[in-house]
Amino acid sequence: MIMTSQIFKKLLFSFIIGGEIFISAVSYATYPPSFSDCLYGDGEEYDQLEACQQLIKSNKSNRDLHLALTKTLDQRKKYKQAVEAYKNALLNFPKDDYFQQKLNMATSNYDEQKWLSTRKNGQIKTPKSHSTVHTQIVTTEKSASLASSSAVEFKLNKIRCLRLTGRKAIIACDKAIKVNSKSADLYIAKGDAYLAQKSSEKSSKKAIKAYKLALNIDTNDKKTRNKLKNLEKQLRSIEKKKTKPKAKSYAVNKN
Repeated sequence: MIMTSQIFKKLLFSFIIGGEIFISAVSYATYPPSFSDCLYGDGEEYDQLEACQQLIKSNKSNRDLHLALTKTLDQRKKYKQAVEAYKNALLNFPKDDYFQQKLNMATSNYDEQKWLSTRKNGQIKTPKSHSTVHTQIVTTEKSASLASSSAVEFKLNKIRCLRLTGRKAIIACDKAIKVNSKSADLYIAKGDAYLAQKSSEKSSKKAIKAYKLALNIDTNDKKTRNKLKNLEKQLRSIEKKKTKPKAKSYAVNKN
């Protein structure tokens, strides 16, 4: 009886495939995704990522499609694909600051993801201490665990410092510098982060301070020295304009 039921279903399925459902299946394979499938992810036939990727091939200049694709990749933590998607977006919108900033963030997130994955795969689990183990050994294990946690935090802050821009980068740089104050790269990244903020005299002065600290560590860094010279020149120019006396205007007596 069970076999009869199964055979009937197979025959019915085969019959339907030969009819309307077969036509529907062909239609499903040939219909392209709609913009709604990509922008809102509300389609039943296409996954949002697949829809965006297909549509961008023939609509490369549509910024909304690039936004939807990159946002979806970020949300799903597919940072490697997100990096490539942002690079692709910048090929079509080379002066787009939003895509550039998001590319930096995605690159930072991908670096963190790779590093944490490598560390997780190579990590050796410490066996649980027996009640007979000496208190000193337990304390040593805890200290080692804390040291390992600090190393992880430093590594992540270093990645964020070197990859991100603006305020987030500055915070990460400060945290990383507290652990390693002898790294010229961290000070350079901090100076660059200040310059990436809205141009102001205050941020420029902070960038100059960071570059000088970097040059105290690495005196042979010509690139940073040139940055410093140009920045100091700009500040001197601004200060001259401030101190320049205004020309006096005299009223002309017509009588």
